[in-house]
Amino acid sequence: MIEIIDTGDFAELKQQLSKMHLSAHDNIQVILGYPHYIRLKDSIFSLNYTDNTYQSLLTTQHPILSAIGQQKGTLLDACGGFGKDSFLLSHNHFKVTTCESNPIIALLLSQAVTDYCTKVPLSWEAISQQSQEVMHKRSFDIVYLDPMFQIQRSAKPKLSMQIIQALSSSEPFTDWDLAWQCAKKRLVIKQHQKAIIRPELPKPSLQVKAKKNVRYDIYLK
Repeated sequence: MIEIIDTGDFAELKQQLSKMHLSAHDNIQVILGYPHYIRLKDSIFSLNYTDNTYQSLLTTQHPILSAIGQQKGTLLDACGGFGKDSFLLSHNHFKVTTCESNPIIALLLSQAVTDYCTKVPLSWEAISQQSQEVMHKRSFDIVYLDPMFQIQRSAKPKLSMQIIQALSSSEPFTDWDLAWQCAKKRLVIKQHQKAIIRPELPKPSLQVKAKKNVRYDIYLK
């Protein structure tokens, strides 16, 4: 169940969200304010890219940068989530469009991106839409896909991932050919290391292996 709570300035937004008949795999409260935040059980989550969780990413070499390559241009992060990868890529001078289909996740994402980009001049936009709809209308130099997959962990997932799992649809992304057509130069898919190569696509041009059983399949044009 999802409960929407308005702190006083978001009556219209609350009404819009209430009409969507949103559902979750757990009890979630969405508190509309400055900033918006989510309460899951006894934990509270808000999204702020000035937090050390995100800023510390800028001081390490992440394998996604090797997978995306050094040729700058427009980039679609088609499964945006809370924008962790988009944050890193926009700081590396890509013109990033982050797409998130879940309205609750997109709500926090859009507010956080807007707030952060008033402080740091990045070319970064967030949109609340199905990525397939965006792919039909626009093309990008690079398309990046991070469809959710399970990794065996001994520890409990971070709160942000718990919320994504609670809100996300059980339907995985499957429009691989559409993503390939949308990408003008490069398609990058984040996969479990044991996942099959997508039969709908050509053989990957390159692969980058990362920790935690992750690999990036890279398709060049």
